[in-house]
Amino acid sequence: MGVLLLSPDGELDERVHAEASAPALAVKMSSSALRRFTPRSIRRRCAVTTALTATLCCDRAHGWHDARVMLRRAPLVLLLACGPAATSSGPTPPPHATSAPASAPGLAHRPELRASFSSPSHVPYDTAAVGIGGVSVTLTLTNAGPSPVDTSHVTLVFRASRQGVDVPCVENERPVKEREPSTLAAGESFAFERHLACAIRLPGHYDLGVSVRVAPGDPADEVANVTLDVDAGPRSPLPVPGHPGLYAMLTGDRATPPLPPASWARGDYHVVVVVVNASTKVVPVGPAKVAFSTFKKGSSLPCSGQADPIELPESLGPGEVKFVKTAVACAPSEEGEYEIVGRLSLGGSEVDVGKVGLRVSRDPLLFAPQPLP
Repeated sequence: MGVLLLSPDGELDERVHAEASAPALAVKMSSSALRRFTPRSIRRRCAVTTALTATLCCDRAHGWHDARVMLRRAPLVLLLACGPAATSSGPTPPPHATSAPASAPGLAHRPELRASFSSPSHVPYDTAAVGIGGVSVTLTLTNAGPSPVDTSHVTLVFRASRQGVDVPCVENERPVKEREPSTLAAGESFAFERHLACAIRLPGHYDLGVSVRVAPGDPADEVANVTLDVDAGPRSPLPVPGHPGLYAMLTGDRATPPLPPASWARGDYHVVVVVVNASTKVVPVGPAKVAFSTFKKGSSLPCSGQADPIELPESLGPGEVKFVKTAVACAPSEEGEYEIVGRLSLGGSEVDVGKVGLRVSRDPLLFAPQPLP
């Protein structure tokens, strides 16, 4: 099943999740156009209504069939059940493996299986995720043997390092797409997608090693050694002067309802200071303070609060990350668009740790998202 998020003003949300082996339909429309929306590429007109459910026709030129659509409040969520053989009146069939020549080398412990691996070489740094967010990689397995192979527990094992510093990774058996074949018949292939399960917290150049475990208890067979460049953006962790290898940044929610002063002081809204040791050695950290300046859009006069202490450990080991929640001392007093700028004091050094754009609004649609089924 594919999930497509549409905002009321017609801006297409970037988060399009493919949750099945079928392709998703990407469209762009405003809430006022719902009743008259007609996809340009379909071969016959199908209505989209303002009811909770409606029928939408997918593009048959791409192998899609009728789909069921669920409409929710802004941002409107369209759930598309489009599949190569799916219809609105029948169940979604299991994913189809494809026949492919076995040109890749066999796995060391499962020689009947051929493996090929693909992954992006560049990804942007995601400030909201404090890292890379959901980066997907693909392992294609081909059964070159004479008998079916159980593929119900295909697990990827990751290794990652940045400038010689190991990054924590975990094994990942969970599919990006919910439906995968439980077996591969002789001569069949299937592309298994997994998220890159490594705690990558900084921009930079990473060396990745990837292995696969086909069944529980199997040894992990190496399938690839690749590189990944995480490109720095305007809001990435910054080096802390006087602490080689130490980086810090500020992040937080981008919207909140108006709060009374006691709630701001209590930390009902808070920001997060992130401190990362990117070196190969233990780095002393110790006591620290953070001060905030809050700017309202359209005003050049900030509200500046005093520096308040935050709890950091005495030291951070190689690759270790610390997240510290802290209240905003100089809180917005009314609705509007704001920018919160943080400054960290650590061991006699000071560094700007970034800014967080904040919208203070009574709009209930900002704070009552509908859970996805």
